[in-house]
Amino acid sequence: MNRRKLLLILLAIVLIPALTVGGILLLDKSPGSSETGSGPQAGNTAPDFTIPDALTGQNVSLSDFRGKAVLLNFWSTWCSACRAQKPDLIDAYFDFADQGLIILGVNLGESAQVVREYANQQGIPYALLLDTEQKVADLYQVRGIPTTFLIDGQGVIREVRIGLFNNAADLAAGIEKIIEAPEPEQRRL
Repeated sequence: MNRRKLLLILLAIVLIPALTVGGILLLDKSPGSSETGSGPQAGNTAPDFTIPDALTGQNVSLSDFRGKAVLLNFWSTWCSACRAQKPDLIDAYFDFADQGLIILGVNLGESAQVVREYANQQGIPYALLLDTEQKVADLYQVRGIPTTFLIDGQGVIREVRIGLFNNAADLAAGIEKIIEAPEPEQRRL
């Protein structure tokens, strides 16, 4: 192997891990954008959006699921951390669907065909939405993937997780918080 190829391999070995943080692939955001970097936070109402479902082609809005607990997961097929998290998300779907949990996987920048093929290969049972222009990711100010927003039935963000959950039990604990979130008190007239 010549020195140039060896140098390129070593450079790749050093740069690829440097571009990730704890398994989170950081997204390229151009300088000069108007985004503040704070994004929607726990305790705030989750911003509504409407984008197509890769599997059905129908438009889906977050507000369609008001009254239900929603796990909103930003991901891409090429993201190794996202792929590592998929089995836990699939298990969570089956474990909590009967309690009203909705999982919305928001794919960043890939085509419907790529997402459909991946969903079929992995047996993903929940909605996979297409954010081809990353407008929803910008709305939520997603800076790395996977990023997950746990939203209660009132539409309030209860937790923002950048990166992987520690394990399936950690994911389940987060989901239980949004499923069991108390209803707001009704005002009496």
